[in-house]
Amino acid sequence: MLLHVYEKSMDDITDRIKNCRQRLLPSLFRIPSAALSKELAIINNTRDGSLSSRMLRVTAEVCPTLEDAVQFACNNLSFPREILDVYVRPGTDNNAFSSRDGGRAKVTFNSYLVDTSDRDELAYVVGHEIGHYLFPEANVHQLAPNIEGCMISRCSEFTMDRIGLVACRSVDKAVSAELKSLSGLSNKHLRMDATAIVAQWREASKSTDMSSLWMMATHPPTGLRAKALIQFYGSDAYRLAIGQSGGEPIEQVNSMLGSELDQLIDNHANQLIAEKLNKLSGWLCAFVATRGIKIRLSHLRQGLCTAPEEIIKRCLSIIIEETPESDRNRISNEKLVTALQDACSVAPGCTRIYLQSVAESSHEVRPLLKQLDELSRQQGIMILPSKN
Repeated sequence: MLLHVYEKSMDDITDRIKNCRQRLLPSLFRIPSAALSKELAIINNTRDGSLSSRMLRVTAEVCPTLEDAVQFACNNLSFPREILDVYVRPGTDNNAFSSRDGGRAKVTFNSYLVDTSDRDELAYVVGHEIGHYLFPEANVHQLAPNIEGCMISRCSEFTMDRIGLVACRSVDKAVSAELKSLSGLSNKHLRMDATAIVAQWREASKSTDMSSLWMMATHPPTGLRAKALIQFYGSDAYRLAIGQSGGEPIEQVNSMLGSELDQLIDNHANQLIAEKLNKLSGWLCAFVATRGIKIRLSHLRQGLCTAPEEIIKRCLSIIIEETPESDRNRISNEKLVTALQDACSVAPGCTRIYLQSVAESSHEVRPLLKQLDELSRQQGIMILPSKN
């Protein structure tokens, strides 16, 4: 009987999470493709429960005001409070973070953030962190910082900010929470003025080195986040999430945000990724040529890779014309693995997907992918999925 009740309860929680996700789907901004999500998503279902022994767990009895904010956020999102564990740890940074503990969501606050925030600001932060649990496909795991991971992470933060806004229902409080994170100031010294904030961002965004400053940042500039929150607040996706109608089409809101983000940071980031993939395509062409295989340019041109003819010709010339025949296999192997390392250093997910796409489009290359995977694994780079 108890097992039946437990299973029914878990089914109810699963349904509530699915409904919560479904209601928030229109709020998503540039979630990576399914293939890229599979490469980069953080999915950890191992439960250890260790945080409760090292931090203060938030309950109504111990932290009533913080629990009120948590409950407020959960109610607004229709998220099951019973699978959310919230903790507070000593910390002077205005910060919080989320993680998973089996099927449960975990949110941890630094104490300074709690001390300097009111209920609605805390609800915004809770909602933001719950968003990471609800949409694990948007979470990027970076063994080492790279351009691709940071670019995806920045887009993910816009999505989570939107979920935070749905959780607190106040754009002023959402923006003030971001400003507190930026400045470290409390309400005593801050006043919410959307026009002034957007004007500050407009001036800051004129910086000529914006791309170099932010390309390796996992979070977008605070001014752009504030502007994006204000724009999302007027969208039909936000209205839908809170049970209302009307608002500006989310497609237009996303287009405006995407254009600004691309112009300031991401166009340059994509250009750098494309340059690495283009070089990889040249050495891949030379690699297969030493095996007596010809590959079409159209098969090499996948995703961001345009496989310029001048790069292809130069790589072929180095291997076929300038390298002694006895050394061609060895040199082509070395050149390709080096190019693979360089590409993976900026975009590991895109690189693996690129090579798999080339192999799928060219049956001649497909058998060589396993050979390349064996070569690359010696350098700690996996192209093919692990069999485990």
